Amino acid sequence: MGAVQAWKLASGVLYFTAAAYSLAAVVYWLEVLTKGMLSKRFAIVLTVLGLAGNTAAIILRLFNFAAGGTSIDRFKLVNVPELLLMFAWFTVCMNLLLAWKHKFKFCGIFVMPIVVALLAYDLAVVEPSSGDLSTLVIYRNDWLVSYVLTSALSYSAFAVSFGLGVMYLLKDYLNSTNARGYLAQQLPNLEILDDAGYRLVSQGFPFFSASIIIGAVWAYSAWGRFWSWEPKETWSFISWLAYVAYLHARFLYGWRGNRSAWMAVMGFLAVLFTFVGVNYFLPGQNILQNITMLGF
Repeated sequence: MGAVQAWKLASGVLYFTAAAYSLAAVVYWLEVLTKGMLSKRFAIVLTVLGLAGNTAAIILRLFNFAAGGTSIDRFKLVNVPELLLMFAWFTVCMNLLLAWKHKFKFCGIFVMPIVVALLAYDLAVVEPSSGDLSTLVIYRNDWLVSYVLTSALSYSAFAVSFGLGVMYLLKDYLNSTNARGYLAQQLPNLEILDDAGYRLVSQGFPFFSASIIIGAVWAYSAWGRFWSWEPKETWSFISWLAYVAYLHARFLYGWRGNRSAWMAVMGFLAVLFTFVGVNYFLPGQNILQNITMLGF
């Protein structure tokens, strides 16, 4: 099997993954709209099938067929397609963990559409010819691989905390308008949602901080400077400050409930803008952006 055939196989697996995740998202919503006529387990099964496909797509994308042999090249993680797949994979794993450990089966209503959007972006926007950073010596660096992994992990935690924040705001609204409705009865209580969202932010924040530090160290080793205040770097710092404010307000001022949920939602919106929006609305001379539309 050559590299082109491997890419086609990985793309086929990715289409299967996107279909499974999309159906899971639809089933989550239908379960709510039909007031429980569809089993939540069906959505979980579809999510697990999608995760299996996601895992296979990552492995296939990382195959290296150079020199007549086959091996896994971890440096390919710095490419856009693999990065998006890792972001989706971590997000789905955290969603399933919440569904299993805390019975947050409705978290997928708000989290799975994010995952579907990531894969849709991969399929519709990213092409194999968009630039293979892993072939460049300067990008075959363990600092950059660590940067991508810590970024994807932290962004995934923030994505799920976003879903929990939306669930909190919805639950709070339903408690005051339709407390006996089906959805209000199915959503976890406010205290549990608030605590779970905080735990995800507090666990994701160290990885986010590490990604910024690692990225600066890699930039210095590659270009001799830690920071240049390009749009991507500036908005990464703004996103970091958003979560600093979240944790600061919670620790020192006891912010919980609605205010905490809104901060989690706004923090992730800043992350999304950093991930995608900066590339389109604030073009600059970002060192990665010059090669390809790298999201981090």
